[in-house]
Amino acid sequence: MEKLLTAFANYLKVNPYQAFIFMVAIMMMIVLTMWTLWLFRNRFEHPRRFVTVMLLTVFSLFCVSLVAVRIPVNGRIGLHFMIWNLFLAWIPYLISLTLERTQRNEKIGFRSLFVLAIWLLFFPNAPYMITDFQYAGGYGHPLLWLNIVTLISFAWTGLLLGYLSLREVQMFLEKHLSPRWTWSIITLSMVAASYGIFLGRYQRWDSWNILTQPVNLLTDILQTITTPRAIGMTLTLSVFLILGYLSLNLLSNQKSGDRR
Repeated sequence: MEKLLTAFANYLKVNPYQAFIFMVAIMMMIVLTMWTLWLFRNRFEHPRRFVTVMLLTVFSLFCVSLVAVRIPVNGRIGLHFMIWNLFLAWIPYLISLTLERTQRNEKIGFRSLFVLAIWLLFFPNAPYMITDFQYAGGYGHPLLWLNIVTLISFAWTGLLLGYLSLREVQMFLEKHLSPRWTWSIITLSMVAASYGIFLGRYQRWDSWNILTQPVNLLTDILQTITTPRAIGMTLTLSVFLILGYLSLNLLSNQKSGDRR
């Protein structure tokens, strides 16, 4: 498949007319996606949530477009794996949107706890892309500027998906727990996600490995959790994620206060 995609990219590079048709097709796909999403706007319970999904979709399509632009320009498929990472980043956000439907009699039941566990399992995939800047290339790389913009766009979209899913979880927990317990769980979730990013980046574990290789994963966790790299990366990313989430909450609260 990789050879086939590379051959297609080389073909577009030497055939500008076909490359133009390819880019038009990408733009039509974006318009069709947005139009389809607009048709289903009435299925959203809250108008604000629909606007949020629209914004995240626009960001995601922009990211995909940046990868597509590289094909006729660079003559090869580059950073295409970022599209898969972006898909994984959407999973925790979509899971968090289902929390409201899991509760019965205004109590947190088994279904809610199960959904929260699945959410936490996939949550590290959202901020994971902030570690992908190693693929930007050297200073003399001909597409350095495009690589940087592409990586920033993916990382920012992933962070938005992660923070918004975290906000959905927080609003759900606030209905059942005290603010102290809620913030404790949210903070621990970001710390756990930071260590999860370490497992994904350096140990090359995926979220579903907890089902496919639970013993090997647990063994690796016990062997690496106290290593300097794991501790340093977990602490650094934890502080970054926590400060970022607090900043967004502060800005949101200030905007709400100004409206009053």
